[in-house]
Parts: sequence; C-alpha cells; structure tokens
Amino acid sequence: ACSRNATRRSAVEQPKASTRLADNSDADFMDCTYLSRQRAFDDGDSKGWGVEDGWAVSGLGSAVATQRPLLKFLPGFLGKYGIRSMVEASSGHWASGWQRHVRWPRIEYVGADVLKSIVEANNRLLQGNANFGLASAHFERVNMVTTALPKADLLFSKDTIIHFSFERIKALLRLSVTVCPPRFKYVLFVHEPPQGDNVDIEGVDQHHAIALRAAPFWLNTTTVFKYGDGNRRKTVELFDVTEHCARAAGYQARSLMPLHVVAAYGNDSQRESLIYTP
Repeated sequence: ACSRNATRRSAVEQPKASTRLADNSDADFMDCTYLSRQRAFDDGDSKGWGVEDGWAVSGLGSAVATQRPLLKFLPGFLGKYGIRSMVEASSGHWASGWQRHVRWPRIEYVGADVLKSIVEANNRLLQGNANFGLASAHFERVNMVTTALPKADLLFSKDTIIHFSFERIKALLRLSVTVCPPRFKYVLFVHEPPQGDNVDIEGVDQHHAIALRAAPFWLNTTTVFKYGDGNRRKTVELFDVTEHCARAAGYQARSLMPLHVVAAYGNDSQRESLIYTP
C-alpha cells in the first residue's frame, strides 16, 4: 500500500540496482511517488506534490509552461506525415500536463503507462472532456520494456527513456521500434541531448541525456525539432520505421541471417558486417 507521503524512494523499500521492471518493483515505487503527487493535485494542494508551483504531476518536463514550442510543433508534424493513429508511451498525467493543451487532429490515440494510478486518472479525465478533439482515446497499463506496444502510425515517447538504463532502452527498441514487420510507421523521441557520450544509469529514479544515433544504440534517427535552453533543452528525434524495415529486408536478401536479427542492428555500417559474402 502507498502512504500519502511516499514521494521519495526512502519512503518505500528500495529495490536493488539490478532489479528489472519485469517484476514491477520499480513500477510499484514510482506508482507510490506519483499517486502521492496526484492526490495532492486532486486536493488542490500543489505544495503536497513535493515540487514547485507550476509543475505537472509527472514533473517539470510535463508542465505546459515548458512545452509551448512542442504544442505548436506536434499538430503540424501529425498533419505533414499523415498520422491517423498514435501511441504515446509513457503518457504521463494528462490533467496536469501539456497534452490537454494540444490542438489535436481527429486521430485515434492510445496512452500507455506502467503506472496504474496514472492510467486510471487519465481515463477518468476523458469521461468528461470528449477526448480533447481526438477521434478516439483511451489509456492502458503497459510495461514498455517487457511488452510490445499497441500498433499505430506513430509512437510518441517524451522524457521516458531518459529514466531507462541502456538495457531497458534496448529492450524497448527491440520489442516495439526496430522490429520488422513494423509496429509503427514512425517513432518520435523527445528528450534532453547529451553534451558528450551516452552515459548509463541504474534506476528509474535517475535520468540521463540520450542520443539514439550514438553508441550503444546506433539508431538511424533524424533531428526534426529542437527547443528550450540550458538544462531544459529538448531534441525531437524521428525514426522512420518503414524505411528501416525496407532496408533491413534488402540486407536480409543478401544475408544468411533472419530478418528480425538483421533489423535489430541500427545503422548501415553495422548491418554491412552481417552481410554474407561467399
């Protein structure tokens, strides 16, 4: 059970650094953390979140005040790329976050989050707000590092993998991003860019800046938008999954390896090393 004051890891049993999300130990800790903030939000007590005024329940990076450039960028991107369906993972807390301020086109939306309290709160919010202009919307609980995400035209993931270790990021990529046949046409990742090499972390209560084009991920992404400054800088990385799978199929035709193995390698130079030469 979660106490109303379980806002820090010291308030609950601390899992070992090697613990995997598969057993939901980290998810249970995070659920307690956000449930405490959410209760304070529902009571109109911003100080009870354990954060500054103006923050969202999911953190400062989800507050509308810090995400206004994204509010303008996202609808234009959805229209330009003909997006009709979208999965957001993780969805975060919509009632206090930036998403409800987006001018959403008539697309089908699924919000995925590992936190039960967030999913339940978001579904309650939809009941009285007519889907915020979306053609359809619902939220579901998904552990995105152990389970493949629902299929859609677009996977949108903002400030989530910054809390994942390298191992967990690779698990997400393998399950839902680089898999062929593709689960998505495109993937948008939004996060803080590093100033140097990628540096690993151990637990979800930590965070790190990420560059998916660099080691150890080697994902063939394109930076399509940047905003913010200082420690609030954000980069939007686009991964074209359809193109990725088409290239992987071409390499597989010249290789002895199965397509799903070839597709797991993120860039051309790595795949070249897989091509069989008699």
